[in-house]
Amino acid sequence: MKPIGEQTVKALSWQLLYGNYRSKLGAEGWERLEQAVGAPAFRRMDSDEDCPMAPFNEAVLFIDRRVDDRRDHHRVGRALGQHLP
Repeated sequence: MKPIGEQTVKALSWQLLYGNYRSKLGAEGWERLEQAVGAPAFRRMDSDEDCPMAPFNEAVLFIDRRVDDRRDHHRVGRALGQHLP
């Protein structure tokens, strides 16, 4: 397995995360997320383009800390292939 700094996710992953959680975070909350994690310009990217995985993982953690809904917590985890309590 590659080190996390070399792993990637598709821009589609960012686009789905945005589609599912932007409304829950609000415009300002999503902007804070983008700034905090160094999100790529995924809205202007082809969905098949590679993006670094580390900022995506940080975005999921950012969302998890701010969205108080266990179902969403599990849905985000499943999207990453994780089994969360």
